[in-house]
Amino acid sequence: MAYKKQDLYDPQVTESIRKSYTNILQLIGENPDREGLHKTPERAAKAFQFLTQGYQQSASDILNSALFKEDYSEMVVVKDIESTPCVNTISYLFTVKHTLHTYQTAM
Repeated sequence: MAYKKQDLYDPQVTESIRKSYTNILQLIGENPDREGLHKTPERAAKAFQFLTQGYQQSASDILNSALFKEDYSEMVVVKDIESTPCVNTISYLFTVKHTLHTYQTAM
């Protein structure tokens, strides 16, 4: 296999978030140790870190790495741009954005 995805999580952060999810499950009357929920707090902790990874990234570094010069004047469509969820809401909305750019040759 030419490509293998690797997820890297800070063990201390994962453990802290896992404990919080375990506490939430207990507060709503669930048994976090039952078979169907045993690994849920850890999975939720990793998912939360994945969903909020953009907060540790630099938007300018990402955008500047995608700049280039071309000698044509055509439309370019950029599709399937993933967005980071807003932490101000409890419910995460998963969105994908599209944008259209028109490039013009410099005179």
